[in-house]
Amino acid sequence: MTKTCSTVCLQISLALGACTDVPHGVPSSHAAANKGSCREANSVEISTISLADFFMLHQTGELLLIDARHPWFYKQSRIPGAINVNPDADIDTQVRVLEPQLNKARRQNHPIVVYCNGIGCHDARTVLKAIANRGYDCVKFGGGWKAWKKVDLPVKSASQECINLTTQPAS
Repeated sequence: MTKTCSTVCLQISLALGACTDVPHGVPSSHAAANKGSCREANSVEISTISLADFFMLHQTGELLLIDARHPWFYKQSRIPGAINVNPDADIDTQVRVLEPQLNKARRQNHPIVVYCNGIGCHDARTVLKAIANRGYDCVKFGGGWKAWKKVDLPVKSASQECINLTTQPAS
């Protein structure tokens, strides 16, 4: 079933309250002033992108999307177009391997977006810092996987890959 943009936007609007990085109890005036970014102790500024903005960007296909969840979760299902960086392995080595894709995104002026399971997950932040420390600008999708799934947006799953492999013509 294909969802219309208005249906997805309505679903996103209904879910936004649960998809922010603003801690409970922080006045909304402070959240608005923060504009979704913070400076970490090691001077890496982490900017976040909302579910609605991420959805619109994802629809264009003009981004480099990095899934910072454990490979088992990535293999089960992920946001379409995502590349996995295993947070439990040597992240710096994985980022070096991604250098061609990172450079291509920079040349094409495409944003680099990193996500993990959700607000309580720090793996996206860890991967994002490693990418930023190599000189690339990137942003964290704050709501992560849970926000994407909550509004029933498309995912790529292992079963779809099997179907795709079996529907390929024989050589």
